[in-house]
Amino acid sequence: MRQVIWQVWLPLVFFFLVFLGLCVLAVTFTFNGNPVAENWAALSVIIVILPSCLGGLFAFLFLGLGIFLTAKAIHGLPELTYKLQVFFKKASVIIRHFADRLASPVININGKWAGFSSIFRSRAKK
Repeated sequence: MRQVIWQVWLPLVFFFLVFLGLCVLAVTFTFNGNPVAENWAALSVIIVILPSCLGGLFAFLFLGLGIFLTAKAIHGLPELTYKLQVFFKKASVIIRHFADRLASPVININGKWAGFSSIFRSRAKK
C-alpha cells in the first residue's frame, strides 16, 4: 500500500497541482486588462475549440459507421458462417483423403513389419 501511495498517487497529485498552478498563472497573466491579451485569448479559444469540435464530429461519424457496419454484419452473419462451415467441411474431407493416401504406404509397411515380427515373437515366448 505504501508503494502505491509513493509510486502512483503522490506523482499524480503533484502533477495535477502543478497543472492547476500553471492554469491559474496563465489566467492571471492574461486578464490584466490588456486588450492585446484579450484578442489573443479569443484567438486561442478558437484554436483550441475548433479541433475539438472537428475531432468530436469525426468520432461521431466513425461511431455511426461502426454501428451501421455492425448491424449489417449481424444480419449477414448466419448465412456467411454456414457457407464457411460447408467450405471447411469440404476442405476437411479433401485434406483427409490426401493425408490418408500419403500415409497409407508408411502404415502398410509398418503393419506388415509388425505382423512379420509378431510371428517370431510369439514363437519365442512359447
